[in-house]
Amino acid sequence: MPTPCSFAPEGATTVETAEIAPGIMFDYDAAGKVIGIEVLDVGSRVTQNALSIAAE
Repeated sequence: MPTPCSFAPEGATTVETAEIAPGIMFDYDAAGKVIGIEVLDVGSRVTQNALSIAAE
């Protein structure tokens, strides 16, 4: 099973999720703004170096 990696503001409420590309989802709030991004199997999509830099 792919490992998801998600980014969204704390306390945000998702009203809709759309898969914008295979394995990449955007979460939308009631106003239609993107409030979250989920990337499935992120380890196979980016390099380990990029993941390390993002974690800093």
